[in-house]
Amino acid sequence: MLTSITAYSYGIAAVAFLILTVLLLTSWRARIFGTALTVACMITVLWATSIVYQAAKTPLSLLTDVLEILRNAGWSIFLLMLLGPFQQTNSSPPFKFKLKPYVVGILAFYCLLLLLNIY
Repeated sequence: MLTSITAYSYGIAAVAFLILTVLLLTSWRARIFGTALTVACMITVLWATSIVYQAAKTPLSLLTDVLEILRNAGWSIFLLMLLGPFQQTNSSPPFKFKLKPYVVGILAFYCLLLLLNIY
């Protein structure tokens, strides 16, 4: 019974984030915030789908753990972008950004977690 509740709830989350991802892809206006949100939603779809598969069939603990770290990193990057540590320069390419040192530290922390999880 508990397995089916887990599978249904994460399945609903996967479908909801898939719908949000499709909506973001169809209404994308070349804004960097939209790109970060779309990537975070895609990773969340994969993460929720892996948990549904894990609850219904066989455990995929390494894949689920890696996807969870990537999901957390994606949402953290999106939230940091909203808060403003990514400052756009006045150069002509639209996606050239200046990174603050603490953002690089956070990204390095997520990379370290990912490597430790795989090891």
